[in-house]
Amino acid sequence: MKRSLITLGAALVAAPLLAACSSSSTSPAASGTSAPAAPTTASAPSTMAMDMSADGHLSPGTAMHGAMTDGDTRTDLGAAHKTDGVFGDFAANPAAVTYDATKVPAGAKATVQVLAAGGSTLVKMELAGLLPNTVYGSHAHVNACGADGDAAGGHFEHTPDPKGASTDPQFANPTNEIWLDFRTDEQGHAVVWSKQPWDFSDGRAPKSVVLHAMKTETAAGSAGKAGNRLACVNAAF
Repeated sequence: MKRSLITLGAALVAAPLLAACSSSSTSPAASGTSAPAAPTTASAPSTMAMDMSADGHLSPGTAMHGAMTDGDTRTDLGAAHKTDGVFGDFAANPAAVTYDATKVPAGAKATVQVLAAGGSTLVKMELAGLLPNTVYGSHAHVNACGADGDAAGGHFEHTPDPKGASTDPQFANPTNEIWLDFRTDEQGHAVVWSKQPWDFSDGRAPKSVVLHAMKTETAAGSAGKAGNRLACVNAAF
């Protein structure tokens, strides 16, 4: 009788423990959750949508990352405006210029696609050959690339700040400007998107995209700043 009571008590103690272990080791599929799926051609637009904030725009610094190889069109927009550039010296290759060959090496590549239709604009930029695991700021600028970073002028603004180049968050923000901040992956590749609820139907459009040394700031008095201008690529908007 004593042995039976001991056995019964041990079973009662063990049961909750076994239930807890079973619960903690339940697979994602069994628990109703699933592990993130590997990116595929069909899933790329969905990934972009999930990265967007509630108002439909990418938050500063948000980016899609993935290996980019020559001819890779997994997320091609089929856009009317597409520009390819290989960074180098301005004299040799004015289409894509590096001003800091340490952070944007000569031979690095950028592809900018622009799809403007129905009162909205989607911009996608793919890059390869940059420093791995590195954050870069990036924006559309009003002028074409030149011999130095200043030649590209200020950020393109849908509603321009009457005072000129702005650090006011009312104008210098990722909804009124085109911000394309990104972080490269282990191979120095990146893909970044920006979606805007406006187009260039008023005849004004950016002429280049400038890469900067740091993530874009958002505070009043420094909004839009992103450090030194490292490189510039002319883009057909």
